[in-house]
Amino acid sequence: MFICSFRLLTDPWLWRMKQAAGMLYFYVRFRCGLSFLGKFMYNLLLVISVELLTFPFILLFFNLPMGMIQILVPALLALVGFVAIGLLVSLFSLKSQGRELLANVVSLPLFLPALFIGLSMTVDIAKGMSLPDVWRQDLFLLLYDVFFLAAAYLGFDSNYMD
Repeated sequence: MFICSFRLLTDPWLWRMKQAAGMLYFYVRFRCGLSFLGKFMYNLLLVISVELLTFPFILLFFNLPMGMIQILVPALLALVGFVAIGLLVSLFSLKSQGRELLANVVSLPLFLPALFIGLSMTVDIAKGMSLPDVWRQDLFLLLYDVFFLAAAYLGFDSNYMD
C-alpha cells in the first residue's frame, strides 16, 4: 500500500500534466527521489517487520534476558545498510544479462563489513557491554549506512528506471 501511494505520486503522466517545459530537470530529480524513497521505505519496513517478529525467538534461543532491547540497535543499523546496498546493486544489475547471479556476487562483499561489525556489536552487548562502550562500531555502521544511502540515491537515475 505504501509503495502504491508513492507510485501515484511518481506517475510520469500525472507529473507531465503539471510541469512546464523549463521544469523538466526538477521533474526528473523529484520523480527519482520519490521513487527511491518509496522503494527504500517499502523494503526497510518489510525487513524490519521480519526482524521484529523473530526478535523474541532470538532472545529465547540464546537465553538472553527479555530487557535486552539494545541488541536491536546494531541489527537495525546493519539492516539499513543491507537495504541500501540491495537497492544499489539491483539498480545497477537491472539491465544486464545474468542479473540474478550478478546481484548476489556483487552484493556479498559489500554486505560483509556491516554483517561482521553488527555481529561483533551484538556479541559485545550480549556479554554485558553498553552502547556507549561500542560507540566506534556504532559510528562505523552509521557512516556505512549514510554512504550507501547517498550512493543509492545518487545512482537512482531515470535512465535505469524506465
